[in-house]
Amino acid sequence: MSKKVIQFEKNHTINHLLINNSQQMLPPLKSATCYLDLLAKEPLTKQQSFNLIQAKNELKQVEYGLDHYHPYLNEKWNEQREMSFMKELQDVVHLMKSYAQMYQVELLFTSTVKEDVSIMGDPEMLRFALLNIIKNGVEACSPKGCVNISLHEMIKDVFIVIEDNGNGIPKHVIRQIGKPLTSGKLNGSGLGLASTYKITESMGGRVEVASHLNKGTIFSLYFPKWVSIEG
Repeated sequence: MSKKVIQFEKNHTINHLLINNSQQMLPPLKSATCYLDLLAKEPLTKQQSFNLIQAKNELKQVEYGLDHYHPYLNEKWNEQREMSFMKELQDVVHLMKSYAQMYQVELLFTSTVKEDVSIMGDPEMLRFALLNIIKNGVEACSPKGCVNISLHEMIKDVFIVIEDNGNGIPKHVIRQIGKPLTSGKLNGSGLGLASTYKITESMGGRVEVASHLNKGTIFSLYFPKWVSIEG
């Protein structure tokens, strides 16, 4: 019980620290984006234009992440409702297509699900959870690498498999993955995956991960199907 109390206090402290830090980071990020918009109006070379677009996309990803950490950290976002899993997944894949192209990584999507499946959860948080893993997969790949996203279903669950052929994650990191401040990236905070785990679990699901160095990583996210009962 003492360990649980200490862990709660630590999580609570980290929570407030992250909220404070993210609130301080958002204004300069928005200002930097505005300056880049002004710079885009100037005559630029093809390479400069490409670098500018890449910088803007990176800033948007950070801003998007900080905007969505707030509800996660405050734990006020858990307003669940019935939603189309296929639609939410397709929206995320569409969003990440251009991001993958920046890294010269191919993003593939397949589905063995014949009919749309409904699940219960917060659509924004689900998109954030999926985006996190797909983004990590893209960044883990070398140019001309590939991230495969596939959707499947079982009797009671629907699950998505996100597989990349990147560098892989060391075993000692795999054992801690999903915990805050644990990351497989050089300067990663681990908060993205911690969010993904927390969101998935809040929807009654689970996350499984398998990785091999220099071969790639596979994330599998399972969610219980939702069958609405009328009357």
